[in-house]
Amino acid sequence: MSPLSRKEILFLKETTPGVSLPDLVTDVMRRKLLRWTRRQKGEISLKDLENIERRASSAYNELKEAQHFQYVIPNHDGEDSENKDAFYYPLGDARVALDAFVSLLRNVVPSTVETWEEELIP
Repeated sequence: MSPLSRKEILFLKETTPGVSLPDLVTDVMRRKLLRWTRRQKGEISLKDLENIERRASSAYNELKEAQHFQYVIPNHDGEDSENKDAFYYPLGDARVALDAFVSLLRNVVPSTVETWEEELIP
């Protein structure tokens, strides 16, 4: 699972040379984790903030490992998504990601999964 798609990463690398991909990925994950933690707990403790920062800071290095996997499933609707708990069924990107995962378990490769080359994440 990835918070960014291959196409988005290529766009950022090609059209926004000043952007720091590690910083952007960390910020994307930090915001997602903050929203999710606020929804779950209301008040965020120092321990929560430290955990969020640790997890967000590791996200870029985790994405660098995607090249070692056969498939990557982009999923913009992470744990923080309104779609996660708002309805009885997963909707939006959460549904697309779930369907992709189930298809892979059934040995069917859906068009929504990606393969990342080594050079994608420097």
